[in-house]
Amino acid sequence: MSCLDVNTVQLLQIKYSFLFSEDHRAVLKDMQNGVLFLTITDSTTQNTIWCHLNMIPHMISSIYTFLKNIKYLKPCAKVMKCLLSAKFKGSIRQAFRQHHTGQTQCQIQVTDYSYSTLKSSLDDCI
Repeated sequence: MSCLDVNTVQLLQIKYSFLFSEDHRAVLKDMQNGVLFLTITDSTTQNTIWCHLNMIPHMISSIYTFLKNIKYLKPCAKVMKCLLSAKFKGSIRQAFRQHHTGQTQCQIQVTDYSYSTLKSSLDDCI
């Protein structure tokens, strides 16, 4: 038996009850009204779910939010790929790691015609 229903997913996605009190109150209200996890009737299990929901330190994701995020990430990935040779293999991160010179400084463009040097670690430069 599935404990997750479409309504529960729709009500929880994009919520951030760990950080935002408005989301916290909305999720609590839905849990108390029995709107979330309709098939779970045991109060101990409901309390456990409530506790776990409040320990998620990030936005609650779903396939819907994943697909929405992809809309914004695809163009960024496309631009990053343009910086690499056409025949690179693997992930964009791996390709940039292979091209890293080992410098602990990065050039950051701060205006149209000027750059600033930033000391950094390998991960910062990538």
